[in-house]
Amino acid sequence: MTTQSIQNILAMPSLNLILDTNDSKLNHPVGAFEIDSSNMSRWDEFSLTNISGVFGHILCQPSSMNIDPGTLVTDRLCGRLSDLQYYAFKPLLTTVESLMTEGARLLGQRLGPPTVISSIQNAPLIAQGGSGGLRPSLAFFVDTQPRVNLLVGCVQLSGAWSSNDLEAQTSRAMWPIERLARYAKYGGTRYSFIMTDVELVVVYFFRMTSGKFGAQWQAIPRSACGEGTMTVSLAIWSLVMMSLNREHRAVAGQLDTLPINIWWKQGNAESGFVYQHHLSGRQLPFLPMGAVGVDKKA
Repeated sequence: MTTQSIQNILAMPSLNLILDTNDSKLNHPVGAFEIDSSNMSRWDEFSLTNISGVFGHILCQPSSMNIDPGTLVTDRLCGRLSDLQYYAFKPLLTTVESLMTEGARLLGQRLGPPTVISSIQNAPLIAQGGSGGLRPSLAFFVDTQPRVNLLVGCVQLSGAWSSNDLEAQTSRAMWPIERLARYAKYGGTRYSFIMTDVELVVVYFFRMTSGKFGAQWQAIPRSACGEGTMTVSLAIWSLVMMSLNREHRAVAGQLDTLPINIWWKQGNAESGFVYQHHLSGRQLPFLPMGAVGVDKKA
């Protein structure tokens, strides 16, 4: 079999999950962190174009694994949250966890020593502190002391919640977002997600001048596959790679939370410009498609 690149594997189809229940119950999280729907907007910069610019030098690298798409299971029924969690995460972790460690090794050339990325399900967000016993459905982390959380998320059946609720601003649209906001506050990472049987909704948080949390989100269909589109696996992998930069991991002020497509502009007109991405450290003599070059603040 021909050696596959990291992007080849991340572009493969996700397991097709079929909702097998009429249950539309959605519990409001106890002690949820309040966030106003007016402070929510689409995360338009989270796109394949921008991610390719930021991590293209890593995505094109050969992977240590090879997967035959023909061996992937196609359909599973989900009637409970536990079904969704099992069938959504098991195949996902089989591929992305090792690819995250490969990506971290390559990023380590610019961001510091390489790290091993681990994951855990339904475990306390942090060992101690004011987390209130929060237990994300899935967390990716660096296993140090204390543990460094990179990305956390929860699961919801589509019969109870979907990104359409965010678009329509329904009465319970914010409930899962409020849960994620608490994860962000106590877990030390601005990046999170909601996995349903039909889509992945990625979210990042920032702090507004009022002190309240704001957020942006983007939805990726689970049906998306192929190297010409954003997939669930690529989105999860990308968020972890973004979070490896410790200077841009924790929730920060809105003005200090830079869009993905921002590149630092260095040099001058005589000697030429070099552009460096603020998250990955990737350097290019030109701006990738969709990128914006700005002078780095002193």
